[in-house]
Amino acid sequence: MRKKNVAILLAIAGGAIVVGSFWIPSSQGLEKFKEKIMGQGRTVRQKSPYATKDIETLFSAAYSGDTKIVRSLLARGVAVNTRDSEDRTALMIAAANGHTDLVRFLLDNGADVDARSKGGMNALLLAVWHNGTVDTIRTLLSRSADINVQDPYGATLLMLAANKGRNDLIQALIAQGADVNAQSSKDKRTALIIAAGNGRIETVKYLLAARADVKAKTINGYTALMFSAQQGYAEIVRLLLSAGADVNARNSVDDITALGLATQAKQTEVIKILKAAGAVD
Repeated sequence: MRKKNVAILLAIAGGAIVVGSFWIPSSQGLEKFKEKIMGQGRTVRQKSPYATKDIETLFSAAYSGDTKIVRSLLARGVAVNTRDSEDRTALMIAAANGHTDLVRFLLDNGADVDARSKGGMNALLLAVWHNGTVDTIRTLLSRSADINVQDPYGATLLMLAANKGRNDLIQALIAQGADVNAQSSKDKRTALIIAAGNGRIETVKYLLAARADVKAKTINGYTALMFSAQQGYAEIVRLLLSAGADVNARNSVDDITALGLATQAKQTEVIKILKAAGAVD
């Protein structure tokens, strides 16, 4: 497998690609928001009987975390679960931007914690993938949000956090009961495999300390060691070997080891480390 293919395999499409190339209506107005969508061949669907200005204001306030304005709109009769053109709710937008007070207010007023956008993301997934805080995550989980939720590509919250190197979120999620060794439903990745393949050294250290399975394999038999070796992440390779990674494990696609992958990618330093650890081609 070539390096570029590894990047594709490790990519978590539950982020910006799925969510869309725009986030919320800008302060310049919904009309420009419409124009942007139309320019990309999309059609705006409004699922609310309320005035366009109210809809624009609701989502702009959710983005900025303005609880006062949101409270005023709800008092005027705007539905708390009003959706934008991508089926996002104010709760999703507030959570994604780490506005915990607004998240709490919306939940207190009947916001659907499990609602999904067109891209298949809910408030909790968006909070982890974007700019949600530990408090935001804890608040959503305290209101029965599913800690085992997966994005449309099978990634768990812990995997999304590992991909971004958000150790603060990883700690909070594990404390709340997230399975450190959960595997994605699509290709059996784990948080450790994702962190190792993306060069997240500190995250790898944290996951190993939390007893992540260093020998876990993807659906094609790739281990964290194989990905990090191919990418040339020498320090991560050392960490994984010290934690008991099988230096001579082979994948199920082409029966190749971490050493073989490192050799193909010409990762000189990693090759030396693997051979010193007893690797054979």
